[in-house]
Amino acid sequence: MPPPPRSLHDKHTLKLWQRLTRPLVRWYARLGLPRSGWLLHYWGMNRAQDFKNAPIVEIKEKWHGHRIRLDLADFFQRCGYFMSSYHEKDVLCVLDHGLRAGDHVVDGGANIGLVTLFAAGKVGPTGRVDTFEPSPELLPTLRWHISENKLSQVVLHEAGISDEPATLTMSIPSLDNTGAGTLGALPPRYGQNTREVGTVTTVRGDDVLDASTDAPLLVKLDIEGFEFKAMQGMAETIRRRRPAILCEMLDEMLALNGASSRSILEFLHPMGYHPFGLDRKGWRGGHKLHLHPLLGNHLRFEKDVFWLHPESTMWERYAGCMQQPGQYWRHHQLQAAGLKAARGG
Repeated sequence: MPPPPRSLHDKHTLKLWQRLTRPLVRWYARLGLPRSGWLLHYWGMNRAQDFKNAPIVEIKEKWHGHRIRLDLADFFQRCGYFMSSYHEKDVLCVLDHGLRAGDHVVDGGANIGLVTLFAAGKVGPTGRVDTFEPSPELLPTLRWHISENKLSQVVLHEAGISDEPATLTMSIPSLDNTGAGTLGALPPRYGQNTREVGTVTTVRGDDVLDASTDAPLLVKLDIEGFEFKAMQGMAETIRRRRPAILCEMLDEMLALNGASSRSILEFLHPMGYHPFGLDRKGWRGGHKLHLHPLLGNHLRFEKDVFWLHPESTMWERYAGCMQQPGQYWRHHQLQAAGLKAARGG
């Protein structure tokens, strides 16, 4: 079991003005109002030293009313506290737009389960969420979230998802971010600020996913450089069911595990998949999803890439979000940077 929640009034290193303004800042961020990210930064949410002795708190998630426990000493769990949900709005926007009751979701790299909880709320009791998390430090909270919210549609795999069954050592930067844990090598930029979490196991998706269902499937992979390995381990599922795949694609992490964004392209493109960049229309609080077609040389500039197959149910659901090529704001930035480089600027 995770540690019990403690009072927000327990002493830690927040200044008096931060304590007084916290309810207002949290209200603003929870609503996703314009410049809420800037406000949180100015208020001091990013200063890890201010939260070393911060409490574990219990709140209700804003989308489906799930009870969640959050350790405010962890950066991304602090984000969850202020926003009352998972912090990456683009990811939630994709799930919110495409998932229906009875659907199937694979959450690769669940952490404490905030995406799993959101997906479970969308697919309902007739759906299924296979959630994968190997970290012994995170599993107690993930188990609590599933049991406390009585989510019978969630199947927990206490393992990493990869290309083969294995026993590996999990490492993490010695920072306030448990989400950076990896089964591979950590980037040199962390220096000596790393620690080992423990020995964990991995499984192949094709070995553990239910092969008898043809329910529409969405796969989310955020596993710190093991994304390509996970795809290889569920290649048969991908070929047969043509799921939508939302994949973090950071070449820095992929390279440490013998892959790259190009490797993923060369794996999925022959199967008929098309990559899209994620964007949302209007103010940052908006939830109008825009999907922008990506060229191969654009993949390395995207943190998350959404892969869709034209002969799938998921393609039909997201077709109305697809934009014409060349309209993506990031493409214009890349074009301007290229012109500047060509001119020697």
